[in-house]
Amino acid sequence: IHCHSAKGGVIGRFAAFFTHKKSVYTPHAFSFLSAESSKKRQIYLLLERVAKLNSRLLACSESELELGIKEIPYPKSKAYAWPNAIPAIQNQDILEPKDLKELGQYIISVGRSSYQKYPEINFLLVGVGYYSPMLSEMQALIEKYQLQNVMKLLPWCSHEETLGYVKHSLFYLTTSLYEGLPIAVLEAMALGKAIVSSDVIGNKDCVKDNYNGYLLSMDNKAFADGCITLIENPEKRDTMGQNSLQLFQQNFLIDNRIKDLENIYLNV
Repeated sequence: IHCHSAKGGVIGRFAAFFTHKKSVYTPHAFSFLSAESSKKRQIYLLLERVAKLNSRLLACSESELELGIKEIPYPKSKAYAWPNAIPAIQNQDILEPKDLKELGQYIISVGRSSYQKYPEINFLLVGVGYYSPMLSEMQALIEKYQLQNVMKLLPWCSHEETLGYVKHSLFYLTTSLYEGLPIAVLEAMALGKAIVSSDVIGNKDCVKDNYNGYLLSMDNKAFADGCITLIENPEKRDTMGQNSLQLFQQNFLIDNRIKDLENIYLNV
């Protein structure tokens, strides 16, 4: 049984344990990383440790693997990493945005407005959903600081439309507090985009500082400086974008990774 994420991970691992089946668990960012207080963090960490039972850890990034071995802890003999991977993006996968002329130049991020994504920097935010925990708070801040003309929230659009917005952006921005290994960043890399990213688990597996973007501490000035540098230096932006594409093809193209996953299953 291969279990994914916190709730499914708990149910699946207990089901496997009581039916005497082998199981592997992919957290996609451990639940305790989402805790906004130390007490909650300890409770979620305890639940992860209890639910471990006799399962194997199949982390979706090397940094998630390291955290699982250190914090849960999983023994190294029962811990694997299979970094998230996606197919190459073809032209038929992309739908050109209808409002492209109205947008002009923009930087982009994809994801709902929530604690995890830590949205504090102005950008085109795609896929916030019709309900997100911080959506009303973000809308109030946009109005308060009169940013309606420079910041746009798109509630929902198709995957093809999202790829279209990413394709025409200057670069991709992520300010996440934690990740497993973000698919949206991989898609931006597959489209040849430089990445300005928070230096957290998951992000640091696909963003190499000063190579295909900037890996930054959670500091507003650092993010602002990184964005300004890429906005003002198109040659650097293009070089980092080419490096992103190369890094994606080397490490995260799913066609080259399926055999690795099969081998992990056979090992288990």
